[in-house]
Amino acid sequence: MECGSAEHLDEQREHKRGGDLTHAEGAELFEWVNDTSFPSSREDLLRHAEHRHAPDEVLELLHSLPERQYHTIGQATEALGLSMEKRRW
Repeated sequence: MECGSAEHLDEQREHKRGGDLTHAEGAELFEWVNDTSFPSSREDLLRHAEHRHAPDEVLELLHSLPERQYHTIGQATEALGLSMEKRRW
């Protein structure tokens, strides 16, 4: 793997994050993109968070998403290793 390659950068981000998201990170991510329209791509979510001036940590999390269409915020958080719990009332 070449230093500076996209694959290398993704591996560095994964190592820095330490694997799965914490609930706090998931909640923070949700706070910055919960009002976006779905379906959205990784780039759509990044643009939305950048427009809202999200902190670098949130932008890094979004950048680490696999490139695909997400139909819900839950799909995006699951792709990052955190399942959003569904409350049953």
